[in-house]
Amino acid sequence: MPIFGRGSGPVTTPHLRRKLSDNPLKVLVKIAAIPIMPLLFLWMFGGPALLTTYDYRGRESAPNMIKCDYLTLQGWRVVRPSSGVNQCAGITLLPFDMQTFLEMFYD
Repeated sequence: MPIFGRGSGPVTTPHLRRKLSDNPLKVLVKIAAIPIMPLLFLWMFGGPALLTTYDYRGRESAPNMIKCDYLTLQGWRVVRPSSGVNQCAGITLLPFDMQTFLEMFYD
């Protein structure tokens, strides 16, 4: 008889037994979701962009923005606001070109 009453079977914890009995397909789907989910969010919502410089016309107290330079995950991007829009957001989400982004890894 074992000293602590564990029986003669292999020594495992309930957590380990549950993990060992998981469906392999579920495990593969979870592993595949790790790189796919961030790419899906970039495609749906756009990538983050940080305003670095801008050009304007008019008075400094009430500028009319004509060109905004943003630093994005894909490099520099120039945005020209439409007429009547007086502001370039400091941090924004810009449309993300997934094909260009993936080509960076496969050149």
